[in-house]
Amino acid sequence: MRDLQDREYYSPLDESDRRSRLRRLDDLLDALEDMNMREQGELPPRLRDRLLIEGIAVNQTASVTDLIDMVLSSQEQYMLKERRTGPRRRRLTFVPTDDDLVSVLTHRIHH
Repeated sequence: MRDLQDREYYSPLDESDRRSRLRRLDDLLDALEDMNMREQGELPPRLRDRLLIEGIAVNQTASVTDLIDMVLSSQEQYMLKERRTGPRRRRLTFVPTDDDLVSVLTHRIHH
């Protein structure tokens, strides 16, 4: 199963480093969610230090939910990315107006 997954997903980071960083961020997320459930307002100094070590800047005005969002955002860089295969879809460089859409549809109906 792992070989199939290796072909479909990848990460530019070393696997053990990626996993350990995710584990540390998960631990921080658990601690913050516990604080949120208990409605604790003050961030313990030890937790603040752990957040800083992981590169999450903590300011005085950040709420626990703000910190949870920051940890979740930090985890994104360590998540596996899906390997794209096959042709890529062309992205629209403009958003057509209603008049543009009506014109195209009218043209297609009459031809």
